[in-house]
Amino acid sequence: MLPSDFARIPVAVATRPVKRTKLYQLARKHRGLFLKDGNTTIVDLRKLDKIIAQFPPAELKRAAEGNAA
Repeated sequence: MLPSDFARIPVAVATRPVKRTKLYQLARKHRGLFLKDGNTTIVDLRKLDKIIAQFPPAELKRAAEGNAA
């Protein structure tokens, strides 16, 4: 069993707000996000959380006139 600071890719995707494709994109950009143990890829969840925390805030557009939201 892995400590809670690390997880395999399916668990990381299930417990964090990123899809698998985005996770791989982040791993290419942020060295050390993925660790390797033989054939097993492990995600450093602490590092992933720090990366996610640096995402820019969402910019919400105003609703067009006449469109009640």
